[in-house]
Amino acid sequence: PSCLMLSISHVLFAYLNVGQYDSLIILGQLGEQQALAAKDTARLIDFATRISSGYKNNKKFQLANDYLIKASELVEQNDAFKGIWQVRIAYSRGLLFRDQLQLDSAIKYMKKSILHLKEINNNQATYYLPSLATFYADNKQYSEAKAILDTIPPQTFTRDNVVYSEYLYAKGVMLSGFGDFQQATISLDSAIDLRILDKRPREVTRAY
Repeated sequence: PSCLMLSISHVLFAYLNVGQYDSLIILGQLGEQQALAAKDTARLIDFATRISSGYKNNKKFQLANDYLIKASELVEQNDAFKGIWQVRIAYSRGLLFRDQLQLDSAIKYMKKSILHLKEINNNQATYYLPSLATFYADNKQYSEAKAILDTIPPQTFTRDNVVYSEYLYAKGVMLSGFGDFQQATISLDSAIDLRILDKRPREVTRAY
């Protein structure tokens, strides 16, 4: 069963990357049944978060939130799973609220994710800051977005297109909010180029 669940986990990751969300949910729920039968809490948490991603991308937000709550409850009941899972679940809830345009809640959970990450690996916390800056910028809190972006050397993310495109997007929206439309356009165009390069059409749409 453990080999089967590991295989399922790998396939779920592939389904997420290619946008096959219905298949992700169906297979994830099969994996969930296997994990319940095996009393494998780690896999239950893993499958719950992946199923939640499928529902989120299908815009079934309540179901997505239900699965994240389920995962969070399992983590809180088991100290061995705290730390990185607290980071991932809080981050996922931030993205979920962002997709519902509930940006105050998105900011709350992204800050919680960063706080958990600082407790276990302060260096990696920097990689979550562009997402927080994006939420502030999208919420028209441009000064807060600028304060975060000013702490990040731009070259920090040049080898990670996903994070760097988020940084450029946040910078573009922030600059637009301050009326610097020329520089905002340059940043947003660069973000779009990176997202197209990484074949992330949904994120390209966000940048537009």
